[in-house]
Amino acid sequence: MQKMNRDGMTGEGREEMEPAAPVQTGKAMKAGFTARRMVFDAMLIALFVVLSFLNVRIGNVFKIGFSSFATIVAAILLGPVDGFLVGFAGEFLEQILTYGLTPTTILYMIGPGARGLVLGLVLLLFSRDSVPYLTALDRKRPYIPAAALLLSSFAQTMLNTLANYVDARMFGWYSPEIIFGSMAARIVVGFAQTFIFAGLAITVLHALRNSHFIPYPVQGKTTI
Repeated sequence: MQKMNRDGMTGEGREEMEPAAPVQTGKAMKAGFTARRMVFDAMLIALFVVLSFLNVRIGNVFKIGFSSFATIVAAILLGPVDGFLVGFAGEFLEQILTYGLTPTTILYMIGPGARGLVLGLVLLLFSRDSVPYLTALDRKRPYIPAAALLLSSFAQTMLNTLANYVDARMFGWYSPEIIFGSMAARIVVGFAQTFIFAGLAITVLHALRNSHFIPYPVQGKTTI
């Protein structure tokens, strides 16, 4: 006869009901990268690359992209370090697959990395429990995630403009109209895309929480 636990379940039944171990977030991140967390980052980097092939390019400098969705998810869910890694590494792979390795490759990697870093850092700094995604889901302070999203998008646009400028000067296609003429439009499009992707990311976060893939905060702490 199987031994029953105090909750009336057998050991075997209890094992089946245990949710999957969540990805580290918030205070748990201080313990370093776990294998599960690294796998999740790798999945988001792969998603970044796949989405980059859906980008719509208009000329040399204007791009309507979808790859930043992966960076936003990483920054909100796991924080600034993971947000930076996903954006930086994802853009590196995109550049290699699209243009090959060039002297300006690293310049184009800085912008997407900065987006994840800035977004995750602002959410983390204003988090009450050191959990970035709680700040993003905070309905009482919606201005904080909104400001973080706008700031991170603006940072990427400015850094991408700098990368375009250096690339144009280095390879002889510089024109003020090309580099700076579309800046206002790129900023506006970037803001719009960021809020759309953030809405999708929050929907994904709710799904992950409901499936116990990420932890629920309990009394100011994060269950691991």
